[in-house]
Amino acid sequence: MLRLKSSILTAILVIMFSPGLTEVTQDSTYIIISRVQKKIQLYCGDSILHEYPIAVGKKDSPTPLGTYSIINKIPHPTWYPKGSVPIEPGKENPLGTCWMGLSLKGYGIHGTNVPQSIGKEASHGCIRMKKMDLEELFQMVSVGTSVTIIDTQPTDSINVTYSSSTENKVSTGGTVLAYSIATTPWIAQ
Repeated sequence: MLRLKSSILTAILVIMFSPGLTEVTQDSTYIIISRVQKKIQLYCGDSILHEYPIAVGKKDSPTPLGTYSIINKIPHPTWYPKGSVPIEPGKENPLGTCWMGLSLKGYGIHGTNVPQSIGKEASHGCIRMKKMDLEELFQMVSVGTSVTIIDTQPTDSINVTYSSSTENKVSTGGTVLAYSIATTPWIAQ
């Protein structure tokens, strides 16, 4: 019995500390999206884990600024366009292989059936990602992960100050853009 407990503990430690495995907790990870830079960044604490190129909303349907949370994660989503027939998962589906719905109704982070749109203002407001990038991010975030969408100039740097027990700040060029206590939603300052 003691040998079994020891083996289980060893297996847990190997899994927890194996290089190449990205194990993050929901309360220490968050996403920052820059509309101008067309980037999505996944943070754990104050460290960027991953950064990906994205497509954002067009000028007449911009991606909304603010802080939201991921409210659902759907692999192989069906798209339900207004006034039209649903589009099942597959190559014709504009949502791609995964959907991460935001707390702002109708908006989410998803794939695309137009990969050349990445890096451009091309969507109706959602965040589009390349298939491989999306599938990687989908595995690393949880329902409840905070998503902050900001507008910065391409030359501005995005600075994040994070403390798991006190406050989170997002700023560009010395101006605080967002602030929160612990893991509460971020609000504009």
